[in-house]
Amino acid sequence: MKDKILDFVIVGAPKCGTTALYKLLDLHPEICFSNQKEPRFFTQIKGGFGFFSRRQGPRLSGNFHKGFSWYRSLFSKFKEGQIKGEASTVYFQNSDTPKLLKKYVPEVKIIIMLRDPVLRIYSHYYQEKKLGFKFSSFKQMYEDNDNRFRYYYKISRYKDHIDRYLLYFDKSQIFILIMEEFENNNLLSLKRVFNFLNLNSNEYTFVNERFNVQNEIKSRLLQLFISQAQFISSRFVFPKNIRRFLSFVRVWLTKFNSKKIKIKKIDKTLYEKIKNNFVRDKEYVQNYLGRKINWLNYSD
Repeated sequence: MKDKILDFVIVGAPKCGTTALYKLLDLHPEICFSNQKEPRFFTQIKGGFGFFSRRQGPRLSGNFHKGFSWYRSLFSKFKEGQIKGEASTVYFQNSDTPKLLKKYVPEVKIIIMLRDPVLRIYSHYYQEKKLGFKFSSFKQMYEDNDNRFRYYYKISRYKDHIDRYLLYFDKSQIFILIMEEFENNNLLSLKRVFNFLNLNSNEYTFVNERFNVQNEIKSRLLQLFISQAQFISSRFVFPKNIRRFLSFVRVWLTKFNSKKIKIKKIDKTLYEKIKNNFVRDKEYVQNYLGRKINWLNYSD
């Protein structure tokens, strides 16, 4: 592909604040995000519905088969002078993404958001549980070494995934943002991102808003229908007006079928057991950033 179709991409990791970053960056007038938050274009790894399954792997498939015409259509709002960006969290762990990005958008800038790896696992578990998956308790999943737990665990092995990107991209093209620092000071973190993207932070109007509030479903049967419909629609290319209509219906039904919940804090003993597996990842990220980060410290 000779034309530049993408300037930057938020590749994850899942449950590390990418939705909040995406929505805040979208307020900058010089940024044009894809109409669909997670196009999952630069991966060919197949997903699966998996609603009754505990198997490993993503729930939704990559969309590379839809072609570049489909991908370009997601940037219909693009205006001269803007840069194009997208955010797909499967890119972080999907092994084929760095190679595809390098082949088709070699100059792309990559943003990676990370958080305490144990809390990322715990949040990922609750994310899927709230979608209606009938999992056992988090503790039981850990003790059974369940397939889904191993999938969550693998994503939190940050060193493996960052090293894979470094096989294809120079370190200057990769920006790592720590979620805990982002939550403590949104504006400072955003200014760092703007600097990485060569954007003028003076053009930005900051909005202090909370995103991605945790909910759980009211009806598992309705959520089954929503998830199945989303999976089926992701396998086909629909006209723009049909995509918008389906997206509107999905969002409305999801809101109708949701209620706010308060997530129970992870058990301290369990946290301490799991955290020892991620010391190397914490040290790796600290060395990459050249500073200390407050991970693997249980707070009451």
